[in-house]
Amino acid sequence: MNEEREKAGLGLLKLEYREDIEGCAKTRVEEITRVFDHERPDGSDYSSVFEENSISVTNSGENIAEGYQTAQDVISGWMNSEENVIYRDNILSDDFTGISVGVTEKDGVLYLVLLFIG
Repeated sequence: MNEEREKAGLGLLKLEYREDIEGCAKTRVEEITRVFDHERPDGSDYSSVFEENSISVTNSGENIAEGYQTAQDVISGWMNSEENVIYRDNILSDDFTGISVGVTEKDGVLYLVLLFIG
């Protein structure tokens, strides 16, 4: 992902190792194994996971993926998606400075969530 940002002349995103934000990514990845959507199973927007954990973020974004086998395949899918250009936009946004990652496997399928924060 940072290779794509470098190509576009953008700063690199750093992985946020804050336990509270990691918890948000873990919550979201578990949720998308049940409902693969940016809307949470309770009907709220993905970003409500921050409020739910008393985390204040200025800007946020979310990329989700299922069924990819490698990190490169996921990034390539996001960068080349015609249906979800927001994924590419999130990766190349100046508004974000960090990310948190959630990964899980269910029934042999890998699920991934990237929460972008600014």
